[in-house]
Amino acid sequence: MNFFKIAFCNVVFGLAFYGLFLAAPLGAQEMAAKQPFTFPKYALEFQIQTIRNFTSIKGLNGLMFSGRLRIGPRSALRLGITEDVRHDKITSNGYRISSGTNNDTLNLSTKSTYQRTLHGLRLDYLFYPFPDRTIKWYIGGGPGFSFNLINEKSYARKSKRKIFLYSLKILTGIEWFIGKKFSLHLEYGLEACYEHYSYFNSRNPFSKTYKSNSDIFNIAPSDIVLGFSLYFQ
Repeated sequence: MNFFKIAFCNVVFGLAFYGLFLAAPLGAQEMAAKQPFTFPKYALEFQIQTIRNFTSIKGLNGLMFSGRLRIGPRSALRLGITEDVRHDKITSNGYRISSGTNNDTLNLSTKSTYQRTLHGLRLDYLFYPFPDRTIKWYIGGGPGFSFNLINEKSYARKSKRKIFLYSLKILTGIEWFIGKKFSLHLEYGLEACYEHYSYFNSRNPFSKTYKSNSDIFNIAPSDIVLGFSLYFQ
């Protein structure tokens, strides 16, 4: 059922996505056709990945800062960097009743820490088939790499996870210019990923250390990406 639910949501979103593109005002398109649009040579871009597989909203799943270089009247290269650092301290409380005659209650607390560090790099080629339209449709794709390190530590347990991710993505999107140098865009794609995962776990100083490695390959829809760009010459 989950497969059909995701497939149905993908189809609905795809129809809405291209419906928005095709619904660009005809008059504005004709006006733009008389004065051909030229992309500025450079752009700075900020992207937020918000929704995965159209079935759950995750808030800010990832942030990416990119630089864009126009290499032709309809094409551009985009180089993006992702940095994400999270550090949490968690305190949990418990209670134990002593065996004394007064039935005193002793409050126990344990502390644990969670730290996640993500570094990513991605290069995309973008092509605009109809750059003179008000809402500009583009297609493209490219390779990506990321390294994810997760550390968890508590009184009785310590673990570390390392994840190396190599990906190849094809994407499509729409971009709407608000003025000559500022635009908003919505982007979605399909991504093939190879993931190398290593795990280290130690329960306490006297227990054996557990280590494991795994390799995973999958092809899946990517997150929906919302972003804005600032263009300049």
